[in-house]
Amino acid sequence: MFKAIINGIFSVKKDLTIPDYEFYERTRKEKSEAEEQTKRKLIQQINSEPIQEVVKPEFSKKLEHDFYGYLFGESVNTSTKDPLSDHVSQQIKELLKAPAALLTEMPIMPASVSSALTSLNNQNFNINDVLAIILREPSMAADTIKLANSAKYQRNNKQVVDLKTAFMNIGSQGLINGVLYVFINKFTPNSKLYFKCFGNKIWQHCQQTADLSQSLAELSLSKEESSASYLIGLIRNLGIMVSFQLMIEAFSHIAPDATPSSMTFKKLMSSHSLTLTIAIAKHWQLPVVIVQAIEQQHWAQSMKSPLATCISEANVMSKILSLLKDKVIDEIQYKKYCHQYFHSETARNLALGYLP
Repeated sequence: MFKAIINGIFSVKKDLTIPDYEFYERTRKEKSEAEEQTKRKLIQQINSEPIQEVVKPEFSKKLEHDFYGYLFGESVNTSTKDPLSDHVSQQIKELLKAPAALLTEMPIMPASVSSALTSLNNQNFNINDVLAIILREPSMAADTIKLANSAKYQRNNKQVVDLKTAFMNIGSQGLINGVLYVFINKFTPNSKLYFKCFGNKIWQHCQQTADLSQSLAELSLSKEESSASYLIGLIRNLGIMVSFQLMIEAFSHIAPDATPSSMTFKKLMSSHSLTLTIAIAKHWQLPVVIVQAIEQQHWAQSMKSPLATCISEANVMSKILSLLKDKVIDEIQYKKYCHQYFHSETARNLALGYLP
C-alpha cells in the first residue's frame, strides 16, 4: 500500500542489513516545490496545533503494557540494542509526525461508499436509490448479501440472494455498518505468517471496539449519536493498523529476513497511532462530530463529550475483554479494570456482563 513512500524514506541499496541512515535527509531537499506546497497545506489542515496527551495513571500504563504484550508478544531482553528496528521506527515516526505524504497514498473512501452513507443517513432516504448505488459496486453488493446471511442477521434457514431482502434483514444501520466494515477491512495487513497473527489481532480489536461502541451507545446515547458510534469505533484504532503496515513494509524493503522487536512495535503504536487516526479522518472529510469524537480520545475523562466517552470506554472494554479471552488476566483483574476505568454504571454493567 505504501511502497512509494517506503522507497522514498529508505535506501534502495541491495545491502539490506545496513540501512542508509542519511538517505532521507539527503533526498528531502530534492522534492519539487509543488510537493512541498501540498505537504505544507495538508499539515496545516490536519494539525493546526500539537495534541497534548493526558498523563496516564499507573493502572492505565499497566493495561497498555498488557494489551500490547497481547498484540505483539512479551518483549524479552528489552535492554538489548536493536539498531535496525530503532532506525526503521525513527523514520516511521518522522513520517507520522507530518503525515501529508502518507495521506496522499491512502486509499480514498470510494464515491459509492460516501454516496451510500449520505443517502442512508438521510431519514427520508429512498431504499431503491440506495440499492442502485450498491448495485453499481459489485463487491459491495456481494458483501451486503453475505452480511445478511451471517449468523448476526439470519432470520431463518432461507438463503438471502437479493439486495432488497438483504436490506429487510439487516436494516439501514446494519447496511451502513456493513459498507463501512468492508472498506476499513482493506487496511488489514496481508503479509507473511509472522505478521499475520499480529495484524489479525489488531483488526479483531477494531471490530470489537466498533461492536461495543454501538452496544454502549444504544444503552446510553440518543439515536442520532448512536448512529455514528459504530463508524467511530471501527476507525478508532485505524492508526495502529496503518502504523503496523508501514513498519512491516519498511522491513520488507530494507531487510526481508529480519523482524522488528516487539518492543519497537509497542513504542511506535502507542506514540503516534491516534494522531494518525485523526489525520485520516480529516483527510477523508468525515463529519465534524466523528472527527471531534476521535480527537477527544486524547482528552481527560471530564472533558470528553458523551459520544467520545462512549468510544473511549468501548476501546478499553475491547482491550480487557481480549486480555481475558487470551488468559493474560483473570476474572479478578478484569473486574478491577472495570471499576477503575468505567465511570458510568452502564459501561461497567455491560463489561461485567461478558463474564462467564
